[in-house]
Amino acid sequence: MIFREQLTYAELPIQLSGLFDESDFLAAYDCAENGSVLVWIINRELGKQQEIEYSLSLSRVLSVDEREKALPASEEVFVEGVPYRVIKSAILEQGTNVRYEVYSVFSTDLNEKIVECDQMFASPTLEDIADVVRPAVERELLPSSYAQWLLDDRVNYWVAMLYRVRRQTAETGALEDDIFGIGLINKMKKIDTDVSSILTPILKRLAIMESISPVELINSFNRRTGLSISP
Repeated sequence: MIFREQLTYAELPIQLSGLFDESDFLAAYDCAENGSVLVWIINRELGKQQEIEYSLSLSRVLSVDEREKALPASEEVFVEGVPYRVIKSAILEQGTNVRYEVYSVFSTDLNEKIVECDQMFASPTLEDIADVVRPAVERELLPSSYAQWLLDDRVNYWVAMLYRVRRQTAETGALEDDIFGIGLINKMKKIDTDVSSILTPILKRLAIMESISPVELINSFNRRTGLSISP
């Protein structure tokens, strides 16, 4: 993991800060490995952020063409715990010029792309590749793995997931039951198209784990989702 120093508008080189108003400044990061500063500003025409790169050695902003030519070549990287081949590449997003690291995960013969994931290069922390790739692979392969599980294991999976998300929601000051909604059901159905058939045991087991009334939990779930799960 790489931790980047975040710079304020006042800390930017005068040649750089003079190119845009402070009201358009969003963030800036010292990218020591590049010898540059990456800055995010508001592009009011696009209605999006735009990234510019300032070379400390040249004391000027680099053109998009210069940035693209300086991007590292694609390379295969080893990711512990991932039994596939991972190709790391770098791109500039069209229009915004935001630089991303892209990780393409392929089968061992490179004939099948399993999943592709990425992260912004300019951010407070550039995550270790494994911390980006492993969860992406797990999410991609989960439906096929899930299909092989016993019913009890499927119920336990959803109970653990809901318990975790409810705890995280409560930590933000929101109500735990706020996670219930059609959006949640649609996400669950991407893994199990027939998940509605096991919602009753899922919610009952979740209520037991949380030491609350199963009837009250199921009623709250029904109100928020519009479904009619029987207690």
